[in-house]
This record gives sequence, C-alpha cells and structure tokens, in this order.
Amino acid sequence: SLPGGWAEMRKDLPKFEDYHRRIFKALAERKAPVGLLATDASPTAFWDTIRWAAEHMDDVTAAYGGHHYINKQAPDDLTFHDWFVGQVRPMAELAHSKGKPFLIGEFGPKQHQGPRDGFAKWDGCAYFDTPQEPLAAVQTAEAVIAAVSAGADGIAYWTFADFPDDYAADKKYANKWGTFRWDGNEFPRRVNYYAIGLLTR
Repeated sequence: SLPGGWAEMRKDLPKFEDYHRRIFKALAERKAPVGLLATDASPTAFWDTIRWAAEHMDDVTAAYGGHHYINKQAPDDLTFHDWFVGQVRPMAELAHSKGKPFLIGEFGPKQHQGPRDGFAKWDGCAYFDTPQEPLAAVQTAEAVIAAVSAGADGIAYWTFADFPDDYAADKKYANKWGTFRWDGNEFPRRVNYYAIGLLTR
C-alpha cells in the first residue's frame, strides 16, 4: 500500500491518471494485449472515482470496476439486495454508455478487523465459524444476484481457497476468505461454497 494508507490515490486522481496512462503506453509499446481497469475502488462510497475516470481517461481504459465488502449491512438485512442494485446499476450504465464492461473484482460479507488465531491480521469474513455464517453465505448469493440484475458484466468472490495455515511463518497476515478452508492437510468446504456453487452451475 502507499505511504498515505488505504485509498490514498483517491486524493490525487490526476496522479492516478498519469500512472494509468504511463502503464497504457508501456503496454502499447510492447504490443501486449492487456486492457486496463479503472478504478478498482472499494467500498462503494469510493465508486465516485469510477465516474471521474470515465470523464477523464476513458481513452486508455478497457473496463470499469470496483470492489465492495458488505461491512455495514448485517447478513439478515432485507434491504441489502435493493441497496446493492442501486449502487451497481449507475456504474454499469455508465460503463456501458462508454462501450465498456463493468466488473466487480472482489466482494464479500463483512471483513474481520484485527488479530485472530495468533495472526496479527486475520483477513477473512467476520462471520466465519459463527452462527451467522449461513446467513453470510445467503448474503453473498444476494450480492451476486443484485449485481447481475443491475447489469454488472462480471463479479468475482475473493477467494477460492484460504492461504494455508503455515503461509505466514511470522504470523503477521492470514488470508482466510476461501470457499475452502486450508487447515494443515484438511480442506473442508465453507457454507458459502454451497451458496455460490448453486449460482455457478
């Protein structure tokens, strides 16, 4: 991350544009068939940067997109689906008006904050291994349905499998977002595997 912290580039979008254009130029010089996405912002409160990108750097942008973790709405919040449709639809319409797709590159239920299981930072769903895990799985499926209904062209859950338990020997960081746990030599499925699996058949 940048020295200023999370979403630091949001404070200087012209600098972001400059980086974006330099990367675009380098890829073009190498004839690399790679398109750039803007702005990959998270959460939806920062999706205003996507609108800025569409106005200022569409000529070097292949797709628009953002991330969102459902940190404010509880898994049993019946208003979440409609709220998320309202967040995604304007961005999808904006991207489509430019002839570009709108992608949600990372999403999920509420993020756990702080240490857990001996790790200084345990990056995973706050509801894993709690009685609310099944509801969080339903909310994950709701997010997918809402995004598709709102016109998103792609949506990706983060991630298929946990980092293995011994990945960080220094115990500083663990990524535990998987639809499969990775506990030593055990790989049990999490509840959200079944919710997402039904949508991807």
